[in-house]
Amino acid sequence: MPHARVLLLSPPTAVVSTEPLLNLGYLAAALRQHGHDVRVVDATAPYRPYSEQEIFDLVREYQPHFIGITLTIDNVDRSYLFLEKLAQLKVPIVTGGPHPNSRPKESLAHGAQIVCMGEGEVTIVELAEYFLGQRPLAAIHGISYCDETGRQVFTAPRAAIADLDTIPFPDFGDFPIRHYTGSDSPESNPMFWSIFSSRGCPFNCIFCSSHNVFGRKIRFRSAKNVLAEIELLVKRFGIKSIGFQDDEILCRKDRFIEFCDLLQASGLNVKISFRTRIDSIDADLLAKARATGVKRLSFGIESWEDETLRRIKKNYDVKTIHSHFKILSDDHSWPVSFNNIVGFPWETRKHYQNIVNEIALIPRNIRIYPNVLTPIPYPQTELYDQYHAGHGFTDWWLSGQSNSDSVAPQTEPPFFMLLAASFVPLYQKNKYWKFSLKQEKDLQWFSWKVFALFLRSHCRPAERRLVYVLCYSSWWLWRIEPRIEAVFFDSLKGSSWVAGLKKRLRFRDQY
Repeated sequence: MPHARVLLLSPPTAVVSTEPLLNLGYLAAALRQHGHDVRVVDATAPYRPYSEQEIFDLVREYQPHFIGITLTIDNVDRSYLFLEKLAQLKVPIVTGGPHPNSRPKESLAHGAQIVCMGEGEVTIVELAEYFLGQRPLAAIHGISYCDETGRQVFTAPRAAIADLDTIPFPDFGDFPIRHYTGSDSPESNPMFWSIFSSRGCPFNCIFCSSHNVFGRKIRFRSAKNVLAEIELLVKRFGIKSIGFQDDEILCRKDRFIEFCDLLQASGLNVKISFRTRIDSIDADLLAKARATGVKRLSFGIESWEDETLRRIKKNYDVKTIHSHFKILSDDHSWPVSFNNIVGFPWETRKHYQNIVNEIALIPRNIRIYPNVLTPIPYPQTELYDQYHAGHGFTDWWLSGQSNSDSVAPQTEPPFFMLLAASFVPLYQKNKYWKFSLKQEKDLQWFSWKVFALFLRSHCRPAERRLVYVLCYSSWWLWRIEPRIEAVFFDSLKGSSWVAGLKKRLRFRDQY
């Protein structure tokens, strides 16, 4: 039986990967299940990056029937330039991922011949059959392409996969951990190994774009199927930890409890982390989770301010947040990560002060790891649709100025970023909202206030005062002149004290 050769690619223009690209892993597994030949290249793996020329040479050598490229919104302007050059090799390009789902016409205008929309496991197998001459293109659901007249064609929508247990497990073999950490140890990055046990999210947060691919209706893998994937990862790679990446893993608590029971009965010693809504937890579930090996929890709280919670449609209030943190406190100390999105158009210094006051009330026995971010207006979200015209960020992702790498402008980050990298307004200029100087100062004020509360959760008084002064001084000098900051702080970066502090303050190390 003839088989297709398929190159699956994360382009060298994308942001640096720190973990496997599970979407490509799933697509590779689906193609191989049907006998096709697949090569997977994550060109941004930090210890094995690929240049554009290496990609072009690989395409000429491999001669794939088509190239499947995942496109995210980060640096998509540069990725489009890469696609246009890659298209000169005359190999068909198929794009998929969050951004092409929301902007298929745009992707077709920048080098793609076909855009996949929705889940891709079935679609990509049918596309392989099309390129082998076994299936007409118009009969494949969930794609867009331009016909011979140049008219954009949308085929019938691809129905969501009803039984997720039928999908083969993603192939981690295409993502050697050495390419991401420089080590073959499965624990060289304990957050490397991840799993999706469900798809979709029934909630309507105005800033979230995940529904563009997986929809609003949540679908679940069976507990047995999830355990089987973990058993395979333990046997093949020797993993000792795994993180669940579901949008909302606790929509069916009975399934989660069943999974916990199965994992305990299996005898596997695997540390687990998961993220969920704060109002989804309860005392019985936390007790079961702790007994099973859950070591860390993450919450997309987003705000501790009732007006903002209402306007971003989180469907809970600050009182609810505190009542569930009380449950966490009663169940003993947990390492807890949570997001604070600040800088929504209606927010003022008063909102930020309210949030600081509420975070200060978190029980002291909970080790908190807060993240401070500004809202990203992803396309095809209510946040984007409501504000892009008035705030002047229409199609911001096509601008190199608005869609550049989110890193400090120097090779070595300043000292304060070793300990405060999760407080993004301190070092990243906002690209979308055109904050006034006062608004930027308010966001920085907020970040330092929350950073102080973060240190209170992990350091004794004398140490936290020292750390705060050092980090603030580093930040102040770095804003004046990075080279001056380096003179004063580079020698401190390699100290054993800073190394130990960094490990204490980094959520990924809390296993």
